[in-house]
Amino acid sequence: MNDLRSPLEELCLFETWVITSHKSSMAYDLLSSKNYKKIIKTDSPEALKINTFNYFHQITGTTLSQESRENFDRFIYKKESYSGFLQSLKDLRLYPNQDFPLFNKHIEIYNELEKNNFCENQTKIMHEFLYDNFLIADYKLIEKDVLSHRDYNIFLILHHLDSLIFKNFKQASIFKFLLIGKIRGQKQSNHHRFWSLVKVLSCIEANKKLGTSFNTSKKQPKDEDCFSFVNEEQAERIRYAVRKLKDGKNLLFYLSHFYQLLGVRKPFEDTKCFSNFSIIGLWLMYIYSVILIRPESILLNLTDQDLDSIYLMFKKNYKSEDQYEWPSDFDL
Repeated sequence: MNDLRSPLEELCLFETWVITSHKSSMAYDLLSSKNYKKIIKTDSPEALKINTFNYFHQITGTTLSQESRENFDRFIYKKESYSGFLQSLKDLRLYPNQDFPLFNKHIEIYNELEKNNFCENQTKIMHEFLYDNFLIADYKLIEKDVLSHRDYNIFLILHHLDSLIFKNFKQASIFKFLLIGKIRGQKQSNHHRFWSLVKVLSCIEANKKLGTSFNTSKKQPKDEDCFSFVNEEQAERIRYAVRKLKDGKNLLFYLSHFYQLLGVRKPFEDTKCFSNFSIIGLWLMYIYSVILIRPESILLNLTDQDLDSIYLMFKKNYKSEDQYEWPSDFDL
């Protein structure tokens, strides 16, 4: 099988872009990992730009494309007219989506909310949209005060996305599975949790294409069960990426690696079992499960019951078809 690095290269570029476009100090905290040294030790926009480009080169061995550089400039120097999260969804082709008009509306209202600095009037519009379209028993989870927080709104959008992406699985919140370790302070990292999800999806996809089956309700597949579509060189590169995550030497599991394990040869290509929307949606939830919750975040106050309520609030509009079950290890 041909090497997939080149056709999927731009996805690696975008992964750094998602992180740096998050409008909080968290972007800098991530860039200041033990394996990364700033070239310019100031907080100026120009310093952020140079340090980010250098960091990207360190972790990928390549340089940013001209288009990515221009997008980055637009974010750094024109923040007042640029929505980083909305642009992320557009670039990843998650929005707009003709199959999910309510999701589109949710994003449109959020964009106006962010552009207007989460003002009271726009917060009221978001509250009315959620109240009118999604019935939830515990209304404190969508009160106007929590909707005035940028991160909380992204958190709700990701739960909305979660309810859309895997209709062929039983009703279970994948975003909760990725978040719960941070909220509970558990030792298992989000990277470990995401790798477990990737293995299950890869194994199901492989068995489907081979005309066999894998009982997803019994156990998680072993690492070696997940390399049916890739040659040994690619498999070793993915194993190496996972080892670096487990050792804390890498920041994220690349979307390009995810695509490789599912046998996809080019970006935004659907596989037999899982749509591109599902693949990208899961990856985006993983990214934000890593960077969204800061020590002072109001999200840390949410209980398991709160997370379930938020998920079910959206899930009522997007019923599960229940063809597969997640391994019992994923039960929370």
